[in-house]
Amino acid sequence: MTPASGGSIAQTVSNRIPGTPAYWLFMPGVAASVFFLFKAVPRRTNAYKIEMVFALLLLVLGFVGLSCRALGHRVTASVCAFVALCSYWTLTFFLLFAFASATPAAILYFWFWTLPPVIISVAATISFANRVGSRWALGSVGVGFVCGMLVAGIAVGTKSSVRHAEMSCRETTGLSRFVN
Repeated sequence: MTPASGGSIAQTVSNRIPGTPAYWLFMPGVAASVFFLFKAVPRRTNAYKIEMVFALLLLVLGFVGLSCRALGHRVTASVCAFVALCSYWTLTFFLLFAFASATPAAILYFWFWTLPPVIISVAATISFANRVGSRWALGSVGVGFVCGMLVAGIAVGTKSSVRHAEMSCRETTGLSRFVN
């Protein structure tokens, strides 16, 4: 017995170790990764490379997380679930930032593609908070927010640099008077 708490050391240590995440928490990432990897059309762009790394990361994390969860490795499964949950929130916040300046017609047109990531992210966060802890869950939302902002910034920067390159190419070749 520890004199200050009146409990045993084993009880204190078991309170610090996170619980195990739910099995289903890994499934949306694995399913989306498999779908994307089968439907991906190879391109020579940086965006394609980022998409492939993101899909492979989710696929590996899903299988490693499920295996660790089944074998009872609580901390490793929790870390894999944390990173998978961060990626769900990254996609959700990226879509939020992408549609922030969209017209209402565009939002109505694309609602079907934005609603599932939001539902999956919120449900997975609630489950993760109940099973592992609220600090882990809120941390994943914060990391997803930062990563979503970075991905949105990279996407906007890539589009603006392509437009700038097209405009400079038109100006140097004299095609700008024919294009407009």
